[in-house]
Amino acid sequence: MKENTIKSMLIALSLAAAPVALAQVPAFEELDADGSGLITRTEASNLPCLHANFDAINKADPNGIGPDEFSQALNDFCSNL
Repeated sequence: MKENTIKSMLIALSLAAAPVALAQVPAFEELDADGSGLITRTEASNLPCLHANFDAINKADPNGIGPDEFSQALNDFCSNL
């Protein structure tokens, strides 16, 4: 009986330590909440790696990050997700 208790505890600990879900990067369209075709600084706050590097990423259009900049930013700043 003690062996079953130990096994149950080990299983419970393993499940608790396992990540609930793998982090997923939202699609450009998901971040572009207003559908403007650009991700604004406010919209970028939904992806911390994008928000923290917004000024370095946002070069082409002063109003926000476009799809090409977004793709490049994922490689340059969000690769650990």
